[in-house]
Amino acid sequence: MNTQVTSDQIEFYRESGFLIIDDFLNGSELSLWQDAVDEAIGFLISKR
Repeated sequence: MNTQVTSDQIEFYRESGFLIIDDFLNGSELSLWQDAVDEAIGFLISKR
């Protein structure tokens, strides 16, 4: 996981409200997050 940000990136975030961080998650980390989000959405849908 790439969590290092520069002062320029922080300033951009403060001005724009978002930030794109290249290579923030590697493939396996992204897969874990995708599974977690899918599970959470499935849970919310089943509660309707």
